[in-house]
Amino acid sequence: MCKRPLRAVQQISVPATPEGVAISPDGCWIAVQSMAGFNLLAGDPGRNKLGKVALYSIHDNWASKVNELPGGEAAQGIVFSQDGKTVLVQFDVERAIAIYAIRDGKLVDTGERSSSRQGQSRSGRCRDSCENGPCLLASVPVSRPSLSGENPSS
Repeated sequence: MCKRPLRAVQQISVPATPEGVAISPDGCWIAVQSMAGFNLLAGDPGRNKLGKVALYSIHDNWASKVNELPGGEAAQGIVFSQDGKTVLVQFDVERAIAIYAIRDGKLVDTGERSSSRQGQSRSGRCRDSCENGPCLLASVPVSRPSLSGENPSS
């Protein structure tokens, strides 16, 4: 599955200033969260009110863009659920986790938002001590694909 030495096999164009990239646990999808002009000054003609979330499918080791949707203001992270059917995007300004879904082979915004304020103190820091990295502010099951091909839950 993984050849050494590693080499680039494809370059993918994504909306400007990507802030997060996730690969589904089954390796069939790539989701990208981008600023897409949100970070530009108000008078700039390239400014957008919201960023973008894009979905790419992977078939025969080749990624193709499926669709893109509006994201949040200054979104900062993206991850797939364990089953690969849900995409969670952290909306920084809105202080929420946005829930997107893959339905009929396309990314759709469910309109559901989970407030991340419940996991923070007034200082903006996590209430719980997180010794091994940042706290997860939404209680939604997520997984990260293993780079070594091993099942991380076994």
